[in-house]
Amino acid sequence: MGARDMGHFLEALDQYCSELPGELLITAISSITMTVFPERHNLSPHVERWPKMLDER
Repeated sequence: MGARDMGHFLEALDQYCSELPGELLITAISSITMTVFPERHNLSPHVERWPKMLDER
């Protein structure tokens, strides 16, 4: 989700579901994921930055 947090994702999910109540949940999640895909943090799990990123939370 890039720099966005879970709260942002849940708000986007709520908005999507409100606007398109007949859609499947997986369709909503997929749509939101594709929207934020370019902003993702693409790090290998083997990179030592993972523990540091998790400690910063």
